Amino acid sequence: MENRHKIFNRENGIFLVFAIILIFFLGKSSPLYYLNDWVDANAYFTVGKGIVHGLVPYRDLFDQKGPLIYFLHAIGYLISQHNFWGIAVLESFNLCASMIIFKKILQLYVSKPLQFAGALLVPMAFLASPFFNAGDSVEEFMMPFILYLMYSICKIIHVNLHANSFDFQLDFKQFYWIGLGLGIVFWSKYILVGFWIGFFIALTIILFSRRQFMDWLKVLLYTLLGFITVTAVVLLYFLLNHALSDLFFGYFYANISLYQINMSTFTKVFNSIKYLFFGFGMGGHWIINIMLLLAIFVFPFNKKVSDAWEGKVLYLLPVIFGGLLMFWGLTPRLYYWLPLLVIAMMGLLAILINVETSFQNNFPQQIPRLRNFIIVLACVAPFMMNTNYNFSKLYPKNYTVAYQSKGDLPAQLQFKKIIDRQKNAKVLNYGTLDLGVYTVTNKIPDSKYFYILNIPKSAFPEMYQQQDKVITHKQADFVVTRTPAGQDLVDAGMDTLTDHYRVIKKHNQVNDNELLTYWLLKKK
Repeated sequence: MENRHKIFNRENGIFLVFAIILIFFLGKSSPLYYLNDWVDANAYFTVGKGIVHGLVPYRDLFDQKGPLIYFLHAIGYLISQHNFWGIAVLESFNLCASMIIFKKILQLYVSKPLQFAGALLVPMAFLASPFFNAGDSVEEFMMPFILYLMYSICKIIHVNLHANSFDFQLDFKQFYWIGLGLGIVFWSKYILVGFWIGFFIALTIILFSRRQFMDWLKVLLYTLLGFITVTAVVLLYFLLNHALSDLFFGYFYANISLYQINMSTFTKVFNSIKYLFFGFGMGGHWIINIMLLLAIFVFPFNKKVSDAWEGKVLYLLPVIFGGLLMFWGLTPRLYYWLPLLVIAMMGLLAILINVETSFQNNFPQQIPRLRNFIIVLACVAPFMMNTNYNFSKLYPKNYTVAYQSKGDLPAQLQFKKIIDRQKNAKVLNYGTLDLGVYTVTNKIPDSKYFYILNIPKSAFPEMYQQQDKVITHKQADFVVTRTPAGQDLVDAGMDTLTDHYRVIKKHNQVNDNELLTYWLLKKK
């Protein structure tokens, strides 16, 4: 985001090649996999595809994520229409950007030999299972923006390392980029803006304590300018498409009100603290948990980072606010923790600072060997931290493809072969999350409620009723759904479906560690 150093240089080129290789082997959006079978990713792709074909998110295709994630998937769809290969390209650039930004942080604290090597460690954390999951989460694409905020914080602290009676020095133009990042995150997943909230609270405390009121006003104006740049584009798109009310209903009201999570304020606070400080460890990932605790309790107190109270406040408040708001009132899924891996990298940086200091004092001639060790670790560790390749085409008989079922392809690709035999066939993903059949068949849904979100029927009956209407009127030629293995459609409460459609194919496979039966039905 700054032009002092050329973006196109040898080290950044290596970062990009490294990112492409890792995403190819470890991200399920890559050509090495039959498909990305994660339901959320397929919903994003379906809505993104709809945008390219003139449909408007929320109004024509209902979902509840932020609009920018759909625009991103529209770009991915333009690159590759029948699969996630375009998304893999975007993921590669996203990971490369994270390494570039982390190298800029390293430049503030460690010597040049360790800057490049240390940046190569980013994928080890960012691609770690089970948090990375299949890839293509909103959190994954937001990580460079959170990392850029951390870089900005570290840079401000570094410039004011020994804060004294003089003015707290700030690069006001940088706040435009901070505001731009805030806008992108807000319109992708607004619950992640806690990092920015904590940052501005901290900066307000510092500038007001020093009576730098005009500087505070400049910070506010530059940040708002960046935020408004993104917001104006989003609002203009929905305004021109007469869909502002749909945007606010789908993105804000649905997330805040429809999921009906009843939880006391005390429970929300307690859970947020628990998940922030010990969430990784609770899942058995104690190494990452230790890195996170180092990032909170060691890094800001290192005198090489800051020996002034301002630096500690400016670093800790964003981390605390960001971590707590991420989990506020939620039952977290594993990928929710991805943004905290950005903070965990600061714990790794604390280790690097101390290790390098020890080497400089005792074994200065061994620093090149330390650099080489880190590079080797960076190349090997991602394949130890992420085991997605076990479910790739390298292992074609794995249980995510088939489990005690015929065929050497997952259900979605088997269903595609059948659906493609009928010209202009209409498909409905019924009663469940987006299974990926819209993706592999390149079909554009005819129904606004093209899949069923995890919203209770009592809270949003319209979604269920509209899908049932499609079934009873036989508006779809084919219907896809899934049930727990061993449960038939009637037992799953899909009597309406079986009354009007007949089963022509079923297939067992594992998804998200659950054995499921996938069903393909055709209208009677």
